[in-house]
Amino acid sequence: MKTYEGMFLLSSVESKRDMEAATSHVTDLLKKHQAEPGTHYIWDERKLAYEILQHKRGTYYLVYFKCPPENVAALRRDCELSEIIIRQLILAWEGEIPPMPTDEELTRHRAELSAASQPGYRA
Repeated sequence: MKTYEGMFLLSSVESKRDMEAATSHVTDLLKKHQAEPGTHYIWDERKLAYEILQHKRGTYYLVYFKCPPENVAALRRDCELSEIIIRQLILAWEGEIPPMPTDEELTRHRAELSAASQPGYRA
């Protein structure tokens, strides 16, 4: 099994209605393809740069998981067919699955994302 990082863009409507069901949908898809989910957390809910499938906002859900490489293509295809998952990006991850960030780290990260989206921001 190989380790992967998956960033799933979830429908903002579905995630606001029932976040647990939306994240469980992703976890169920992973398990369907013999993946073992590791660290996972809601990254951020943002306005999209452009409309995707009539969605103007989306919730980013980050998941690290182990999965047989031959199952990744089928997993991607199921994500494309999902009505809850707007987009997905699955990348091979080198090394161990990182630990869950603390609430303080997540808050700091979200503040940095918010600042970066402001006009005139320079890193």
